[in-house]
Amino acid sequence: MRIPFCIKCIPNYIVKRNLKDTKRRNKIYEKMRYILDNSVFLVLNLTLKEDFDYNDIDEVKNTYYESFLKLFYPSDSDIKNVKMEYWNMHTYSNKIIDPKKISLLMDKDNYCANTILTKIIENNIDYIKNNYDFLYEYYIYIQKSK
Repeated sequence: MRIPFCIKCIPNYIVKRNLKDTKRRNKIYEKMRYILDNSVFLVLNLTLKEDFDYNDIDEVKNTYYESFLKLFYPSDSDIKNVKMEYWNMHTYSNKIIDPKKISLLMDKDNYCANTILTKIIENNIDYIKNNYDFLYEYYIYIQKSK
């Protein structure tokens, strides 16, 4: 793992291999559903220049290949530019965030990340279908497994 290209090529290879096979994708969706059913979304009330900076380096972009990044970043992201994007509330490295700036996102009385994500997808279904193949396919998987 000391060879610089390893960190970039291994995830790309694994993702490409797993996404080609429908059975593997369904196993990934099953794991993703389990994780999201047992997760919450955090709302961060961060302060520009104190907690984060848009001119900071996006460590993910700076580490992985473009083909890998395209799977996780919005279609309008400039993945060739290593600067932080407006939607990414990445904090400064080693920055401790005051707990008062962190809250839980909830929909009515529900904190479940998967339920909230499903509602977000449904409220933006055409956009998701046209721009996020993986997320749309995950949504279809969720609907079939109800």
